[in-house]
Amino acid sequence: MQSSEFNEKILSLIVELRESYDFNYLSSPEFSNLCELADIERIVYTVTIPVNKIHRKEEIHSDVLFSSGKDFDEDHSLTTTFRNQTMNTIIHTKLYWNTKTEPDQEKLNAYNAFGSFLYMFLSRARMNSVMLNVINKDFLTNLPSMDFIEKKYDREISSFGKTNEYAVIFVNIQNMKFYNKMYGSHMGDAVIKAFAGIIQNLCNEDEFITRPGGDNFVLAIRKERLDFIIEKLENIELPLIEGMQEKHRNISTWRGISLDVPPKLPFGTRIYQASVALNIAKNTFHQKVIIFTEEIERASNWAKQIIANFSNTLRNQEYIPFYQPKVHIQTGNIVGLESLVRWKKGNEILPPSAFVSILESYDLVPMLDLYMLDKICHDLRNWIDAGIKPPRVSCNLSRKNLYDKNIVKKVLDIINKYNIPVSYIEIEILETTNINETELPISMTKELKSQGIRVSMDDFGTGYSSLSLLKDVNADIAKIDKTFVDDCINDKRTFILIKNMIQLAKELNMEIIAEGVETPEQAKFLMNMGCYNAQGYLYSKPIPYEAITPCLKEGKYKLKLN
Repeated sequence: MQSSEFNEKILSLIVELRESYDFNYLSSPEFSNLCELADIERIVYTVTIPVNKIHRKEEIHSDVLFSSGKDFDEDHSLTTTFRNQTMNTIIHTKLYWNTKTEPDQEKLNAYNAFGSFLYMFLSRARMNSVMLNVINKDFLTNLPSMDFIEKKYDREISSFGKTNEYAVIFVNIQNMKFYNKMYGSHMGDAVIKAFAGIIQNLCNEDEFITRPGGDNFVLAIRKERLDFIIEKLENIELPLIEGMQEKHRNISTWRGISLDVPPKLPFGTRIYQASVALNIAKNTFHQKVIIFTEEIERASNWAKQIIANFSNTLRNQEYIPFYQPKVHIQTGNIVGLESLVRWKKGNEILPPSAFVSILESYDLVPMLDLYMLDKICHDLRNWIDAGIKPPRVSCNLSRKNLYDKNIVKKVLDIINKYNIPVSYIEIEILETTNINETELPISMTKELKSQGIRVSMDDFGTGYSSLSLLKDVNADIAKIDKTFVDDCINDKRTFILIKNMIQLAKELNMEIIAEGVETPEQAKFLMNMGCYNAQGYLYSKPIPYEAITPCLKEGKYKLKLN
């Protein structure tokens, strides 16, 4: 073979490699043919890692990139050596040529040029491989990336009109904040990795799984297996992770589902549907599983509207207090008021069920609590200035406010802003369902009471830690929840519970009031049990400032029981 012809063959090899920068090209028939045409019998790529602080002994890794299967020997070879200072490695590319030929200097130069380019090709190809792995794999779980799965789904499922054969599930791990807070972020990562491995094993070969980020996962499951997967995701038992307590191995999930869709709906749209269903399940309806529907989308849009307009709603004073009187059952005297938020949206008055749970999901209720206290103090000031002696008004402080170390100061600042005696304000705290939170109401109650503000325990009897809270939280008032009042006459167990609640509160020198009283029979029953204060629709529904003011002037309700 003439040198010019030979150089063209070598040049062809370089051009082909440059166009691909793909490891797979090295095993292609095209590459083998070009090597044989260039009289190359074998190519060996060797990486040497010298002894250093990390590697206690020299490591040598060799790969045969090409072999014709014919004889070769060291006398018919050429080695090109490079040192990679960044990686502290020595790289050799070794070419063996046909033993029946003796290349001249020009051919040796061409082989050397090819060896040099091969080094550059392999470096670039390895970098491309790393980058491709970053693009196509989730770094934490090694699951396929969102981008990779979306393209694969659209290519293999949507384009063939088979989307309706699959259900897409958006999954969120419940209480991930607990693992990060209890054990640290490293445990959170370990939980996510373990969870990913478990649910990946639940998927069949023709199904898809990816992690969009955080503690979220997306699965595309054959529709006939949906019920099975949903049930499995209800309770996942993690493997025992070092440092984790045994009792924390079981986790559950929130699940939003995209189901029964047009045949060629793209994966991105299905993820949107499933994520909308998930957010509504988690933040609005508080259900573990919801399937996307048009109604769910409307609920999602409503939630977005509430959050987007929250600041303007506060600024425009659209949230207003309604007041429900607390009445002495025997005399009919108004002994207190409970303030309850309403949203005056145009000509509509919306109840808290329409927006409070959404605000809670975005941690906006603490701000609303303080706004409402300001409005209450404003109304109290107006009553006092009008010569009306108002009763004590209770207002809620959400659990999130308990985490604010300055919450008592903020409360006092608002009260002092209107020059209101603290005796007119009562702060209601909900029973916590988390035993780890009991220290929060304990410390806050002590601080509030030291300032002369009375504290009531709302929804008494509904939490898991009632007795613990009664022992540790020195509240002034206990409110019997409506769920007990509803069954107080006809259910013997409820009768016993209420009787003992009232007795317990009295022995602890606490006032007691029943809420949700709707019939004279309920009121009389409570009075006979020793509970003399009540609120509920028997006396009045929650009403606005303008409506409650005449009642305060009168001071009592006509309805009274003897």
